[in-house]
Amino acid sequence: LTVVIVKAIFGEGTPLKGGMPSGHSALAFSISTAIALITEKPICIILSYLMAFITAQSRVDSEVHTVFEVIVGGILGILLTLLIFHFSMPDTFFILL
Repeated sequence: LTVVIVKAIFGEGTPLKGGMPSGHSALAFSISTAIALITEKPICIILSYLMAFITAQSRVDSEVHTVFEVIVGGILGILLTLLIFHFSMPDTFFILL
């Protein structure tokens, strides 16, 4: 939902295709960040971020997004997930980090 709102603000692309920021990258990095905060297994964390990077790279390779758009999408996904975890578990969030 946040990605659709940001796309409307920037006026680029359509809510479901292209434009600023990349929704696929935002979702991929959001899921990777959630996995990183939930699990303690380094291999799971590494693989999840690798998959997020591959998702972002595929959006650039298919020329749907620019590198900047996928970077902004990734950062947006990470920050929103950290915010959600912070407000849903305020007493334990900083222990996870």
